[in-house]
Amino acid sequence: MLRDNAPTAPVVFETPNGFIRTGGQGPEGTRLRFPQVTASLSVRWCSASLKIDVADRALRGQDRFLNRRTLVVTGERAEESPARARYAAFEPHRTDTRSGSRRRRHVDHF
Repeated sequence: MLRDNAPTAPVVFETPNGFIRTGGQGPEGTRLRFPQVTASLSVRWCSASLKIDVADRALRGQDRFLNRRTLVVTGERAEESPARARYAAFEPHRTDTRSGSRRRRHVDHF
């Protein structure tokens, strides 16, 4: 989030068999703007990098989620903004591949 001439840090998540580390091999860069004050996840980074991407990598990086049903439960506060108030209460998660022909993963988001 706050880096000076360094690559973006890797993501580390815990599994039943220990910790997995992924990413962090990107080009060096400088980002001296933390926290970023904006509603856009494309430039704010904190929610995207520290929450959303970690969950996505954990779901995609473990075979235990293949050929099973998984429910991801998050707590968006709809009262905070009109955009959040329009979020669907229940939908397929962004890592869902239930309709795919390879590596099928049924993931719903509540």
